[in-house]
Amino acid sequence: VGTIDTDFFPAFSALCTKLEDKEEAALTSSSACTSVSLLGSRAQWYAVKDPHLSLAKHFALQRHLFGSMLDLLTLAVSRVARFTAQIQPRIRLLNNQFKCTQFACLLVGQGSEQIEALITEIDTVMRRFSFPTYYQPIIPHVSLAWRSNKQTSSSADKHSSSSSSAILKLECSPSLIQVESVICQIGERRYYLPLAR
Repeated sequence: VGTIDTDFFPAFSALCTKLEDKEEAALTSSSACTSVSLLGSRAQWYAVKDPHLSLAKHFALQRHLFGSMLDLLTLAVSRVARFTAQIQPRIRLLNNQFKCTQFACLLVGQGSEQIEALITEIDTVMRRFSFPTYYQPIIPHVSLAWRSNKQTSSSADKHSSSSSSAILKLECSPSLIQVESVICQIGERRYYLPLAR
């Protein structure tokens, strides 16, 4: 659990505006055209209210399974030691599993191996309950902004090879966060599951 630098979204908004201005000016540089094509002309992006490191897909959990699920998840994440993650000012566009929403995601540099280890542990628990496991290939990220995917080209999965592999750089600094626990949200309630010391 950590606080994501709030400068990322203003930098992203500035990039969108800059690219729209370039398109207005009919610039034909390949980098500008590629970026405009990725973000879309005057695309309506919305800030994610609670930016976080993504570790699992959403799924429906029956009430009688709450206790056993939490117990197994607590044990699973306790096998991974606390670590520092670097959130990089680099954007990659990814789709959700239903292909109805597109996200502008910040990529993770330092700490990506530990995040993958956490996801692997959590996936082990998911399989025991026949719940969906994480996207493949794993791309550690923080969702920064989202938009409807109705007018954008859909891809088979959020992290599929057909998702955009282009990287857009933001004009801001990386952010370091200390990851000491995992949040498991069930309904409106949040449970904090500590990592190993």
